[in-house]
Amino acid sequence: MSEDSIWKRIEQMSPKPLYFLLILTIAVSFLVPMPFPIKISAWTQSAYEFTDSLPPGSIILAPNVIEASCWGECGYGWIATWQHYFENDCKVVALSLYKDGPLLCERVIDELESRGVQIEYGVNYVNLGFIAGINSAIAALVEPPEGLHKVVSTDYFGNPIDTLPLMDEVRCIDQVDLIASISSGWGEDWVGLAVIPYGAKYMYSIIGAGTPWLINEYDLGLAVGGLGGLKGGAEYEILIGRPGIAVKSMNAISTTHILIILAIIIGNIAMYMSKRSSE
Repeated sequence: MSEDSIWKRIEQMSPKPLYFLLILTIAVSFLVPMPFPIKISAWTQSAYEFTDSLPPGSIILAPNVIEASCWGECGYGWIATWQHYFENDCKVVALSLYKDGPLLCERVIDELESRGVQIEYGVNYVNLGFIAGINSAIAALVEPPEGLHKVVSTDYFGNPIDTLPLMDEVRCIDQVDLIASISSGWGEDWVGLAVIPYGAKYMYSIIGAGTPWLINEYDLGLAVGGLGGLKGGAEYEILIGRPGIAVKSMNAISTTHILIILAIIIGNIAMYMSKRSSE
C-alpha cells in the first residue's frame, strides 16, 4: 500500500472508529486513576476554608434552584459540600425553589448515609421541600424575626416544623451562619435579598457557564466562595480528601479532549498529504 493511499484512506475513513475510541477513553478514565492535575480555584478554596472554620452546631441554610438535568454538573459538588457540613457537625436546613429540588436533596442524603455520614432527621438535617416564588419566597424567608416559620408550616414529609428540634433553633436569617445554595442559574437573588440587607454569609455552587458570575461576586466580597460547575465539584472532592465521580469526570473530559485534538491533527495532515500527492 502506497503512502498516498494510506493518507487517502485516513481522510475518507468512517468516524465510527473515533466514536468507539471516545467511548473506550471515557470508560478507561473512570476505571483507571489518571495523573491529570486539578488546580484548586481561589473561590473553591475559600468556600472550603470558611466552612471548615464554622464552629460545631452552626446552622447552614441550604437552598437549591436546580433541575434534575443539571445533576451531572452540580450534583457531585453538592454531595461533597454537604459531606463537609455534616462531618464538621453543622446543621443543614434544606429548601427548594424548583420542584425537582426536594428529591435531589434526598438523593444527596442517601449517598452520604451510604458513606457512613451521621445524619439524624429533625436534629441536624431538615428538608423543607418546594417553596414557590423564588424572589418573593426568599424575601419572606429571611425576614426577621419569624420569616421561615411564617412561610413554611410543614416539611417535605408533612411533619409540622414546630415538631422538629432543629427548626426551634432557626426562625429567620438571624440564626443562619451560612447560606450555601446550589443553582442551575445565577446567584444574585440571595445577594440582593439576604447578603446586602442582612449581612448574611453566602456561598454557592453553580453550573459552569455561571462561574464568571461567581468569580465576580467572590471578588466583590459578596460571596465567601463557591463551586463553579463540575470542575468546582472535583476541586471540593479533593479538598475533603474524597476524590469521586467529579474528579473522574474531569479526567474523562481531559482524555477525550486529547483524543479529539489528536484526531484533528491527524485528519488535517491526511488532507494536506492527499492534496500534495494529487498536485
